[in-house]
Amino acid sequence: MAITGKGMFVWKVRDVYGGDVVKIANQAQQDGISHVLVKIADGRYKYNITNGQDLGAALITQLRNRGIKAWGWQYIYGVDTELEAQVAGTLAKQLGVDGFVVNAEKEFKAAGMPNVAKRYMERLRQELPNMPIALSTYRYPTLHAPFPFKVFLDFCDLAMPQVYWEGASNPGQQLRRSVDEFRAVKNLPIVPTGAAYGHNGWVATPAQITAFLNEARAINLSGANFWEWATALQGDGARYAAIQAFQWPGAPGNPQPQPEPEPQPQPEPEPPAPPSDNTIYIRLKHDHQWMTDPATGKRVRSRMERSDWNNNFHFDAYPAVVPMWTGPNSGDGAYKYSRAWAEFLRASNPQHYTHLERVAAGLFNPRNDNLAFPDNLANYDGETVAEAIGSAGNVYEVLEEKSGSVRVRLIDFQSAPPTPAQLNYEDTPWLVNAFTAISKDGRLHKVTGRDLVFPNLGRPGSGWIPKERVEFFPKLPVKVSVVISQRLNVRKAPGTHNEIVDRMTQGQSATVTEYRPLGSSVWGKIGENRWIALVYTTTGGPEYYTNWKMETSPPLALSDPRPYLKPMTSPAQQAGAAAPNPNNIVRQYFAALNKAVPHQVAALYAPNGQLVAKERAYTGHKALNDWFYRFLNKDLPGATFTLVNSKQEGNLYKIRWIAHGKNSKVLNGNDLIRVSPTAPGSISYHYSDFKVIK
Repeated sequence: MAITGKGMFVWKVRDVYGGDVVKIANQAQQDGISHVLVKIADGRYKYNITNGQDLGAALITQLRNRGIKAWGWQYIYGVDTELEAQVAGTLAKQLGVDGFVVNAEKEFKAAGMPNVAKRYMERLRQELPNMPIALSTYRYPTLHAPFPFKVFLDFCDLAMPQVYWEGASNPGQQLRRSVDEFRAVKNLPIVPTGAAYGHNGWVATPAQITAFLNEARAINLSGANFWEWATALQGDGARYAAIQAFQWPGAPGNPQPQPEPEPQPQPEPEPPAPPSDNTIYIRLKHDHQWMTDPATGKRVRSRMERSDWNNNFHFDAYPAVVPMWTGPNSGDGAYKYSRAWAEFLRASNPQHYTHLERVAAGLFNPRNDNLAFPDNLANYDGETVAEAIGSAGNVYEVLEEKSGSVRVRLIDFQSAPPTPAQLNYEDTPWLVNAFTAISKDGRLHKVTGRDLVFPNLGRPGSGWIPKERVEFFPKLPVKVSVVISQRLNVRKAPGTHNEIVDRMTQGQSATVTEYRPLGSSVWGKIGENRWIALVYTTTGGPEYYTNWKMETSPPLALSDPRPYLKPMTSPAQQAGAAAPNPNNIVRQYFAALNKAVPHQVAALYAPNGQLVAKERAYTGHKALNDWFYRFLNKDLPGATFTLVNSKQEGNLYKIRWIAHGKNSKVLNGNDLIRVSPTAPGSISYHYSDFKVIK
């Protein structure tokens, strides 16, 4: 059961050495990695299946063949609890893992979740009575009181606290505190997880990683590991090199004991995690709020209504963006995308939206000559020039005001990117923009009807905007009064998933002392563990529950995307795209979909034909019939399916498609269909990548 030595978490196998499982396992053996923790499930779904290949299973086999402990892990949501546990147990046994890690976080802070946690763990223990189980979650139990630490730990054999020293440089001090707090909850063996990534402009340094490992040895922990292998390799690979170089006495591949570590300097106090209670926020104004027609001096609806607008442009809308300078009122904010940030941009968005690639993060930028990133980013040469820009309606964090300009916080373009799960529009909207377009009548929309996002990169980590372009949040503290007739929920923390601790009625007042933007919504702190929604944005627009108001609206989903807002293809893609052939299997497939008869769709597949969708594989007519029944009747009821384009390469078809149903739609379907060589006219393999938008 014991874990000894240093280990690595693996989130997406495909992102580590390009998914080469033999290379990953050989590298682990060469570098003295004693244990690797591979994600095998996400909720109730199997994970790490890429293009029909189970890379998780393949990696686990390669690791075990080399004597390296291979653990599986699952992120759980507390939905279909027993099914989540059953899936975890089944996969852990099928894959033959050495242990299993339960990754539980924010979902389990909600009211009633301790009982859900207990049901999950009871079922997991039934499934895995003799397998070591660990809990991976927050580092400090005292800071996350709603989370049911003890409920989980009562069923565990060891703890893996996430000791991520973000924004600080004292990993040793944080590790000691985490160990003490976990042992106060339940005295179990502890194998902590350290930081090998960057976030919000902060990056773990090789020296900090070494200090973390030294501290783990100094307090006699048996082992430690890091989140996570792909991010450790990013940039110049220095983070992984520090892990690689560290020798853990007694661990596999490290037979020689090392001298005791030298005393470490007294760590600096941990700074407060941003955003703090004194953070100043702004929204970037829409055109119709700040622009005037130079000929008439009157406020205009949008840039297209100005008298100097080029009449050759006949768009219904255009990107609502503003360049950011490197200094007040001047300075070129251009930089070149690194491969890592290009990969981040791709991973953050539903498909190759060349709105962001060809035009360099949203600003129509002539520097790039309309060149997109290559399809294979391994061939990317770093020549795409981006502009530091802002997108209207988005939130920014203010650092200072000077000479009629406002300096806002950006991410240093030279830093290594974290994962989209760590840096995203919902959790960190002041560092990630929702790309917006503005129409002739001044309405602001999210492009494509969903979040199309880009990180707020700049040089060297901030940018300047003319003050006339911004609207400040009301200065804190500010007194607000409830204006809705229904009761306003007061929650323990910002976000509708958090526990309701009180309710306010119409006319009741409170004082807001801190703001917390979450996506397009803004929450206000009115007391210790007491938060209210100041503006909550739905598909119908922003809803204000108090007299706290702003003129600038946040980005809204576009209910009727126009063709110009659909993904644009590069010249190379346009040249290679063939017109759909009405006689091929692709046309038959779409005709069957539009009849909405599941067994007719399934009949197009060979007897052993396989469909891979939502990271799960379905083989055989019965499984396919069941899947298409759910797809046509639950995901997209009453939908019309449209083939956008199709490209044939031998017996392989690359297709793009959209669908519009009664209350849902797909705008980004990208599929691969292979025709069976032994049964012409039937599908042997089908990989479908899409996002249903409600």
